[in-house]
Amino acid sequence: LLAEGRRGLEEARRRIADHELSVGEFYSRRGAYRAAAGRFELVLQEYGDLGYAERALFELVRCYDLLQEPQRALELFEQLRALRPSASSAGSACPPAR
Repeated sequence: LLAEGRRGLEEARRRIADHELSVGEFYSRRGAYRAAAGRFELVLQEYGDLGYAERALFELVRCYDLLQEPQRALELFEQLRALRPSASSAGSACPPAR
């Protein structure tokens, strides 16, 4: 019974994380990069342990680059690269201009 409850809790957290990512992507498509970054930050902090860290970091780098905050974008890019040094998404992402 306890294992079933844990599975249910994890599934609920995954649904919330998916929703937050979708909302962040919605904001990003509309050019509301600050609002999008807020959603992606939340996903990174609250749901990164469920496998969402790489995607959230990638989106955050993009948002902060578009917000013309290169230092923050570079910090997040370095976190992404450290998380998955050989991942194709980190390798294909261009570091923000300084």
